[in-house]
Amino acid sequence: MNTKFESDPSLLDAAVEVMRFAVDRCEADAAALARLDTPEALELAQERLQMAKKADALLFFFAKQ
Repeated sequence: MNTKFESDPSLLDAAVEVMRFAVDRCEADAAALARLDTPEALELAQERLQMAKKADALLFFFAKQ
């Protein structure tokens, strides 16, 4: 995978941009769901926060490349 990024650095930039968007979107979704204040919405909000954490970890990985 690193050789692809080395041969085309714009791929790395695109990957970082996508991960930032994913983190922002998951966090925004979680906040909106939490405001609904129902058990189902709160469960989904937690799932979105977990997705945000995973996307953030990927962002950290790509940013180090």
